[in-house]
Amino acid sequence: MRPGALYPQFWIEQVLTATDAAGSAGAANSYRLLLELAEGVDKLMRGPGWAGPTVIFRADDDPLITTTHADRLRDLHPGCDFRTFTERGHSLLISRTADYIEVGTEFLTRT
Repeated sequence: MRPGALYPQFWIEQVLTATDAAGSAGAANSYRLLLELAEGVDKLMRGPGWAGPTVIFRADDDPLITTTHADRLRDLHPGCDFRTFTERGHSLLISRTADYIEVGTEFLTRT
């Protein structure tokens, strides 16, 4: 976890960044979806894990998904296609749109 992640200013900056990127409606929608996911975690954890083809990618400077988190995901999905982008933080769909689409399209075409 990023050192400042436990402090209110960190979360205020996250909200402001999301709002700047997608407007207040986009930010609110993103947070609503995250809350729905969080509310369903217990149910998800009781079900069978995904055993199909998986691609995992992250940026090497992601402040939220650390190398440790990525390693845990790789352990949960042996044989996954794993890619690391150099920089551009956590929201690769926004910061590296073309790369994000390229990796997703190539993976879906191949599987």
